[in-house]
Amino acid sequence: MRCVSQIMLAFSATFVAVSLAHGGPQGSYGGGAKAPQGQQSQQGQTQEQAQPAGPVISNEEKAAFMAIQNELDPDKAIQLVGDFEKKFPSSTLLSSAYAFASNSAQRKGDLPTAVGYGEKSLKLSPDNVQSLMIMAYILPQPQVLRANEADKEKKLTDAEKYANRALEMLAQPVNPNLVKPATDTDDQFKKRKDNWASGMHSSLGMIHLQRSSMALVPPDHDELAKAEEEYKLAVTMTDRPDAVDYYRLGDAYALDGKTDEGIDAYTKASQIGQGTVIQNYADQRVGQLKAAKKKMEDDKAQAKH
Repeated sequence: MRCVSQIMLAFSATFVAVSLAHGGPQGSYGGGAKAPQGQQSQQGQTQEQAQPAGPVISNEEKAAFMAIQNELDPDKAIQLVGDFEKKFPSSTLLSSAYAFASNSAQRKGDLPTAVGYGEKSLKLSPDNVQSLMIMAYILPQPQVLRANEADKEKKLTDAEKYANRALEMLAQPVNPNLVKPATDTDDQFKKRKDNWASGMHSSLGMIHLQRSSMALVPPDHDELAKAEEEYKLAVTMTDRPDAVDYYRLGDAYALDGKTDEGIDAYTKASQIGQGTVIQNYADQRVGQLKAAKKKMEDDKAQAKH
């Protein structure tokens, strides 16, 4: 089941290595990152030669940041981020430290704090892909939206902006914030990026699913159609589709009156989520839709007589 912690786990090996080597995410306090070795500029120089190196990170600063990354206890991780912020207030790694604090707060179930740290991270570095992905995931969640109905649409708009920006960056052939790990083949790195992009399409699906219930006369079928397309992308562009994405695709189909498609999506969710609570929920929905379909067919047959 996809969650912020999985995003962080999958992303940190690539992102943190770039941050430590080149002074943080590009755009963070003006710190730039080198391009992959050998990437040629129009003048024949490598981008590595053409761009200045990022600011030097001291060993103490690097050790403090790595302690944040390696800390498994969320409360301790948040405390370490607070210590890092006080000791290195101008660090180019601060945006990334806030991203880890956001993840830690989410693991505790403290979503308002998670959102707060995500906002602080993106204020320092608007193109911090790690934070874009985290915020795109958290903001459309029902528990976040229910906290303040008045700014529900703003949260959805922000989440949509973050998800689309992350997708733009993931699609770039060369991005200084997404340098391929030395241990990855080109195909392995592409699969990593496809998995992250799948997560962003899942977030967009959730955004449209939420908006479908906000119409004056819900559901909004245009928003449901958009949700269906995003969830279909989420489950087809990765070799590890998420059971929750299939389940929510089933929700969109069911709300849109597409019973057969809903049954198929819920069945997939049950198969992928075997042994989890998702299997139980999906099996219940399959049973409900099949019963509703049979009743409709029986009613039609009875009306003919």
